[in-house]
Amino acid sequence: MFSFKWKKPFLVLTMLLLLLTSVDSVFAASTTTIANNGVYACRRTFGGGLYDSTANKTFVCWSGAGMDVYVNEYNHSTNAWGTPVKIADWDKPTANAYHDYPTMVLLPDGKLGIFLNSHAVGAYLLKAPNTHSIAGTWAKSQISTDKNCYPMPVVSGSDVYYFYSRNDDLSFPYRTYKYIKSSDSGSSWSSPLTVIDSQKLNNQFDEVYAYSVYPKDGKIYITWVLSGGPLGHNGQSKNLYIAYFNTSDGKMYTVAGGSLGNMVDYNDLSKCVIEEVSPTSTTKFPITYSAASMCTDGTVVVAYGKSTDSSSAIKFARWDGSSWTINTIDSGTSSFKDVTKAGDNAFEVLYMSGNTIISTKTADKGSTWTNNYSVAAPYANGADRVTGISFVEGRHSSKAVSVFGTTFNYANRDVDYSGKWPVFSIGE
Repeated sequence: MFSFKWKKPFLVLTMLLLLLTSVDSVFAASTTTIANNGVYACRRTFGGGLYDSTANKTFVCWSGAGMDVYVNEYNHSTNAWGTPVKIADWDKPTANAYHDYPTMVLLPDGKLGIFLNSHAVGAYLLKAPNTHSIAGTWAKSQISTDKNCYPMPVVSGSDVYYFYSRNDDLSFPYRTYKYIKSSDSGSSWSSPLTVIDSQKLNNQFDEVYAYSVYPKDGKIYITWVLSGGPLGHNGQSKNLYIAYFNTSDGKMYTVAGGSLGNMVDYNDLSKCVIEEVSPTSTTKFPITYSAASMCTDGTVVVAYGKSTDSSSAIKFARWDGSSWTINTIDSGTSSFKDVTKAGDNAFEVLYMSGNTIISTKTADKGSTWTNNYSVAAPYANGADRVTGISFVEGRHSSKAVSVFGTTFNYANRDVDYSGKWPVFSIGE
């Protein structure tokens, strides 16, 4: 009788625990506001934060009041955030200042480097004085005067590659894609070299807007769209492209390994297409950001957002050796943010639906997807949108700081640089 009396309650309790564990695994993530001084910045899918295993800390950077540059650190030994620190005055509260956002990497010499551009004028490096630390006075140096737009630094071995769009001719419009290289952790830099150039031959869709740079085994994969068109500078955009830069010979290649020579030119564009999609009068920008990653077996994947006049979707493309297989992750939104590898054939994709931040994952190269977590965006002080949100590069296995992002007010995004909107992380 005794065993029978407790049998049902025990089974019920076990089932409840299993249910709670299952729910917790999906909705365990939460946001932490680490500062309330953010401004709008059009950061791409990387550069906000990274995990440094030597320091056992996650470092992040963002733009505060007047676009001044701030950093902070999460100590994984104490499970606590530090105090935000301003490391550089920028003080450029003009209408286009949101282009001057910082991007962070760990340089080969072990010091943190933060790159930012004076948009369409020049590029700068802020470098920490000590290895694996944000402490001390950071050095500022100008590294280029090549009409630099959109900073995209990549560390590959002992070299640092600094990719950017060059503002060749705003009136046409026309922007090429270039890089400079440093082999001494930013002390000196090479002359610029061009890697993508549509050569003013693409019906004025000749502005290269790169969305991601993904380094793997000496190859740097670049995804981009072509903007401009008859409506002028950034008036529309079309198609999604990918190619990789081989650091061993300095040449460009198709995803299948076909040589494109020193750069992708107009005649090469058709060899680099992931998906063709044209703008319309109401859908001027059909591709909403994109980012590449790779399976352990070398299979290249690209996640991105796509919208048309009648649909929106989060897409996941997989290169199958001769063509792209494209699956839909979510057909209710195109607000793609980032992708990161989570296993041999596993990936995690970050995107937004309304005011909800969503992480979803696949274990089979994108064929099927399950929800990882959904959390509300931490709006405050008038903020109503999320920007610059991405996975922490090389994030700690605990995922205590998995995502880093900033918020802003859409209506006032390019006029209010007072610094009052939440800066946050997401932990799982």
